[in-house]
Parts: sequence; C-alpha cells; structure tokens
Amino acid sequence: MGEDKAATPLLPLAVRQGISHAVSASQRRSLVSRLVLVVVVTAVLYCLLVVSSSSLPARQQVLNANIYVDQHTDAPAPPPPAPTRVQTTTTEAPFHAATTMKAETGPHQLHFRQPPRSVVVVRRGGDVQLDCRVESKPHAIVTWYKDGDNFLTMGGRTYVDDSRISAHGLNWALRIRDVKMTDAASYTCHMALASDGIVNVELDVIPAIGDEELPAPRMTSKLGDILVPGFETTPDVCPEEGTNRELLIGLVSHPQYVTSRDRVRNTWLQLLDKRTWAAVFVMGSISPAIMEGNKDEAKKHGDVVIGKFRDVSAEPYTEGVKRLALLNWVIEHCRFANFTLVATHNEFVNPTLLKTLIKDLNPDEPAIYGITGGNRTVARDPNDPSYLSYASYQRSQLPEYTSEPTFLVSRAAVGMLTEAAASINAIPLYHILLTGIAAEKAGVKRVHMPQLFKASQSIEACDFEKFAVGHSWGEPLDKKVAKKIESGKGC
Repeated sequence: MGEDKAATPLLPLAVRQGISHAVSASQRRSLVSRLVLVVVVTAVLYCLLVVSSSSLPARQQVLNANIYVDQHTDAPAPPPPAPTRVQTTTTEAPFHAATTMKAETGPHQLHFRQPPRSVVVVRRGGDVQLDCRVESKPHAIVTWYKDGDNFLTMGGRTYVDDSRISAHGLNWALRIRDVKMTDAASYTCHMALASDGIVNVELDVIPAIGDEELPAPRMTSKLGDILVPGFETTPDVCPEEGTNRELLIGLVSHPQYVTSRDRVRNTWLQLLDKRTWAAVFVMGSISPAIMEGNKDEAKKHGDVVIGKFRDVSAEPYTEGVKRLALLNWVIEHCRFANFTLVATHNEFVNPTLLKTLIKDLNPDEPAIYGITGGNRTVARDPNDPSYLSYASYQRSQLPEYTSEPTFLVSRAAVGMLTEAAASINAIPLYHILLTGIAAEKAGVKRVHMPQLFKASQSIEACDFEKFAVGHSWGEPLDKKVAKKIESGKGC
C-alpha cells in the first residue's frame, strides 16, 4: 500500500509534462510555418517590384545578360502618323567579347549583368532608358557620365540641371525624356568599387518621323583630333623627299605582327626596284616593351614607321587613324613620290603588273584608284557591319568610294585627302571615310581599276598575272609565286 501511495501522485505529473511537451512542439511547428510563409510572400513581392521597376522602353528587353531586340516598328506603313511610342534598338557592339564583366576588389566580387558595350537607337522626341545592371556585395555606388567627363548621376540622384534626365536606383538606369539630337553621345556607367568596372552605351538619335528639316546632330570626334601627330621612327627611304620615287608602298601593320612583316620582306618585297620604289610598314604603339622591340626592328630593317597614336584593334577608329598617319608621313617625308599604294601586311603585291598599271597615269591629277563602289543606302541597323550612327554621318546615301583594303593615291591627291580627312567626323569604316567622304569633300575623283586588287582569296600564282595585289596565303606559297613572277615565265 505504501508503494501504491507513492506512485499515485507521479501519474498526473507525467501526464501534465507530456501534454506540455506536445503543446510546445505544436507551437514551434506553427511558428516555423508562419515564418516560411512570410519569407515566401516577401520574396514574391520583391520580385514583382523589381520586374515592374526595371522594365525597359518599348520593345527592349534584357534576357540572360544578353540584349535582345524586337526589330518590328511601332509605326505602320507610310505615310506614318506621329509616333506615340519610341522604338528603341539595343545590340551588342561587333567587338563585344563577353556577356558579363567582372571586377575583383579585395574580398568583394562585382558583376555587370549585361555586355560592356552596346548601342541604343531612339527617335528624336521619344523617351529612352539606359540600364547599368549590377550585382554586388556590398551594394556598389554607380555613376553615369556623358562623353567621358560630363557628370550626370550618382546612385539614385541627378546632378545635372536638366529635368529630362533622371536616375533610377533599382537597376542604376539613366532615363532621358523627350530626347534631343544633342543627347546622342557615349554614356558610361562606372562602378565605384572597381576601377575597370564600366558599361558603355552609345546613344544614337535619329530624326523623328515626319521631320521636314533634319535637326543638327551633336558634334562628334574629328579624325584629325584623334590622331596624335608625330612619329617615333622615320625610315630614310625617300631621299630628297621622294624626288626620284615612282611609287611608295605603305603597308598598314600592327606592332605584334613581326612574322607577317618578315614574310613580306622575304617574298615579294625582294622584287622591288629599290632605285625608284620604296616600301614602309606603318603602325602605332601598344606598350613601351613592345615599342622597344619595334624600334629595334626599325633600326635593323629601316622600313618601319611608328606613329605616336595608340594601336588598339578594338578601338573603332584605329584603322582610319593608321591610314591618315601614313598619308601624313608621305606629306612630311616623301611628298614628291608619284603614287602611294595603301595596302596591309596581309597582301601580296606583284610589282611587275603594278608597274604596268601606273605607267600611263598622271600623278598630278587628283585621283584615287581601286575597286569603286558606293552610292548605296547608309546602314542604320546596329547589327549591320557597315552601321553608321546619324551623329557621325547624316546623309542617307554613301558617296562613291574604293573597297578595302587596297587603293592607289596620286601625288596631287595625298595632301588634299589629309586636309579633308582631318576635319570630318570619325567613323569606323575607314575606306569610306578616306576614299569616299574625304575624297568627295576634297574633290578627288575615284577611278575604277579592277586589275589593282583581287578581293577574293586565292592560292593560284596565275591570279597574280591578272591582279597586282591579292591576299597572302603564307610564306611558302608567297615565295613560289614571287619566283614565278621574277622568272617571267608565268604559269
């Protein structure tokens, strides 16, 4: 009986403890469920907020860090009404190398969730949004600049006295309402924690539908302003400023392509009559170390012209700058040469046929000789390799020009071309700029000479009996072709 009495009060206590434990577990499960629900709802609301706030202008979307474009226009077939919405076109630039740009700063890694370069096209009077999509820890401070030095926004604040321009903090967007022709520019988004962290957006403004008079575009860079004057090396290939030179061959090259230049020296360059002909390679510089090697090469061979401009292939105006530098060098050091052949180190030249082509030409007649073309509609689609912005070229038709990469310039035309080219807008299409736009402005005529250059690649020596210049296919074959030309036996 004593044991029964001792056990009796324990039973209610155990029951009470079990009930207490059960209630606590139930409460915990309920609390966890509520917390999960709150997190899910918060995440959904945040996603909806981001999507709604980061929507782009009409028909412009960003997917998977690449920019895709719906090319359909909002305007119906002509005659179109005044547009109520703006068609905005965004594409990657041709030289784009990666879809996501990353920058390391200490322990933090910063990402741009879009290509580092893009082009946006908008009609005058419309609205446009330029995005700078950033992922960062901690949150980065982003600033926008116009044409490199005009400070516009920082974070979500605007620091320019223009009510049309505003900043949007969620996706670091720059918004411009009622776009003007003067808004066409290069806009750069900088990330504060990464010195190399930038996104560049080129805004091209085209006339509004129905514009009777084309509004004046913004001022763009002149080719003469981009070219740094002067030369690091000046080979002595034109005694008395080229008084006895029938032809100077200027081969556009690149600092690192030493092997290509040696191939030329070991093949067709051996066929030149050094008494009346001369050849030089023209390039800029990319680093002090490589320039020292190029200077040693120039000292060894005496045929390298090194300009003081940056020779960076990714920069759009480099090829035009090189050719203008070549013509400037001719003016300074070989101005009495009858003709200048502009080509590249990738070409093979048949001196025998070239001599035949130029023997009856008049060097005092301002002319450019080559494969002529042109008089076609200007490409305004950024996807087109021949795209030209309205800011850089306002006319709807291109002038007559000679095809790249080879053309022949008379003595009388060299100075006229350099003067005209230095004062016109710089465009990436160097052959159109020099042999088209500059030639038209200077009054230099373009003469079709189909035998000067074979545009398609060929590996047959017989082709060089028909064309003075063609693509090289490497040193072994070039040597065989040179021997056939030298022997005079032909094919």
